[in-house]
Amino acid sequence: MKKLDKFALIQLAPLLTGHRKPIGIDLKGKELVELFNRCGDFRDVYDKGLPQVIEGLNASKKQYAEDRLIKMMGNDNLRLIIEEIINKSEEKGKSAEEVNEIISPCGYNISLVGDHYVVCGISVKKKLDISNKASFDKIQNDILFALDKAKISVNLAIAWFTNERLYKKLLEKKE
Repeated sequence: MKKLDKFALIQLAPLLTGHRKPIGIDLKGKELVELFNRCGDFRDVYDKGLPQVIEGLNASKKQYAEDRLIKMMGNDNLRLIIEEIINKSEEKGKSAEEVNEIISPCGYNISLVGDHYVVCGISVKKKLDISNKASFDKIQNDILFALDKAKISVNLAIAWFTNERLYKKLLEKKE
């Protein structure tokens, strides 16, 4: 999986701390800690200030956000933080454009799915129970059902394709 680089992560930090309002969000210190604990598997405590990132000094919101984003480099949950920046922003469209400019050089982009912006390109590494099932009866209905459930993308692996009804459904999903 390609990672967001340090340059991109540092550019994202001000979008979490209110330094780019109305683009981005303005989280309070305690909210920043909660966000990174929830999404980044940190166990930080907000106690009369943000946790130290430099020994002996409590961090500013920007320093803390940069430090935690960099420590999350390569973590798939980083997408949750990026999506929160956009979807909780006062200016979602502008926020999505700004974030897209930051992350697109790293091979990712922002897409609008329904009324929610999502990060595309970050692979999710979840341990799944995968089983293969050979179907010979009602296969057209099974495929149509699966296509109806598809929300973001459809991947096909076929030897040949001759079913007109499935072809029309794929064209419908394309639009």
